[in-house]
Amino acid sequence: ALHCARHYSTLRSDLAALGYPQNWTVPELPRLGGLWKQQGQQLASAALEQLSRVGDLLQDALPDLIEQAFGIDVAIQPLGEGFDGLAVSTAELKLILASPQAVPARQRFTVAHELAHLLASDDQQIHTDVDIYRTERVESEVRANAFAAALLMPEDVLAASVTAAFDKAAFCRLATELRVSPSSLAIRLEDLRLIDGGSRDRWRQISGAEAARVSTLASVVGRQALQSTQLRPPGLLLRDAYAAYANGDATLRLYASLLGTST
Repeated sequence: ALHCARHYSTLRSDLAALGYPQNWTVPELPRLGGLWKQQGQQLASAALEQLSRVGDLLQDALPDLIEQAFGIDVAIQPLGEGFDGLAVSTAELKLILASPQAVPARQRFTVAHELAHLLASDDQQIHTDVDIYRTERVESEVRANAFAAALLMPEDVLAASVTAAFDKAAFCRLATELRVSPSSLAIRLEDLRLIDGGSRDRWRQISGAEAARVSTLASVVGRQALQSTQLRPPGLLLRDAYAAYANGDATLRLYASLLGTST
């Protein structure tokens, strides 16, 4: 994972020296205050506003939206067994790296979690996350998980979805449509006081596969799983490497290395 991060960092430094900087756009952030969990939610509100200007978070691919909205590279690459992701922040590069996952919800949560670390300027250089679902109470991890939950499960969307007829089937459909784990959704709904503790405890035990079956959206989840297992080079780095080649500022080797192929 660290080798991959340093490889991309070196390539971006080379491109920046040639006149192709990354040019990320961090949103105007609120002055974060209160508990770490509250800070994550405040950060998510600012991020959601910027994301909404370029696309639909509920429909579009999250890596594409992040690259368009923030100018932050997102790559899906093999990072080692049992390793979820990492965030890289240097003078030339801001990058999210996540592992291919057969469980789309976990990869999506990882990408959002790493975005929080970059926006909050956590652990400059490289911040690693072996397990984004770990329960240890590290402050920056609490904030990043709260951010991911608020970003992927916006309060207004949940409030509009939870009606008097909201039952297990409706819950399963909502989890599947939002591309989040039933456990994460149950906790988020209870935090917002949209369901009671008993419903949270029952529904958080539902697996993603069961939610897909109950909601009759198994084929949709299958397509999502196919996408989440595919490798993805960092899109902005790839774009600039090709531009440097097309403009005669670099050889094709730089572009080919990002694609993992020969010139």
